[in-house]
Amino acid sequence: MELSEFHAMVSTALRRGTTLDIYIPQQTALAAQWLERNYTMKYMETFRIIQILAFERTISMPANVLVKAAKFIRLVNDDGTYNYLNKIEPEDMQSLRSKKSVSDPTPHNFYIVGLNKLVLDSIPQSDMDGEGILYEYSSWPTEPTATHPLLDVAADMLLAQTQMFMAVNIMKDLRMIPAYKELRDEAVNTLTRAEDETKYGGEASVMAYTPN
Repeated sequence: MELSEFHAMVSTALRRGTTLDIYIPQQTALAAQWLERNYTMKYMETFRIIQILAFERTISMPANVLVKAAKFIRLVNDDGTYNYLNKIEPEDMQSLRSKKSVSDPTPHNFYIVGLNKLVLDSIPQSDMDGEGILYEYSSWPTEPTATHPLLDVAADMLLAQTQMFMAVNIMKDLRMIPAYKELRDEAVNTLTRAEDETKYGGEASVMAYTPN
């Protein structure tokens, strides 16, 4: 579904002719933002190659990237094996690991500062390759022909939330809020089940374990 089609669907559902159409795009963007804050959905996953530079502790994401959470960050060793970094809170780091304090200051931990910066617990002595999966907020589109995963698989959920915002912010009519909320919550329930299928359907449940 294209964005213009969704806006038309909202207009039809509100049954106010075209008098409210000018407000629908902004309230739709707010609805998408609300949904992404409250639910971490599969489409928000992004695989990123991470370059760690020698003597640099911080890794900055591109300027337009806002990180909600990190699923994992791992270093790629020369032999192709992985070293996973632990996510910590900055106040839990007791000391800075560097060449002065340890013989091998390879990062073991990281924490997130703000919405677009990762900070390592050590000062790397050489360039390193890494990769990770991050959950990132969307940059909501504005072009009428644009598409988005929410429009493809959760248009009913986005519609209900958009109608709630239209009722509260524009029409100042709260009578339909309970009905919109019930529709949204049911849509969230079904989307959550679909998300579980996407994440775990057909997955081989084998523990990754290497005996000593």
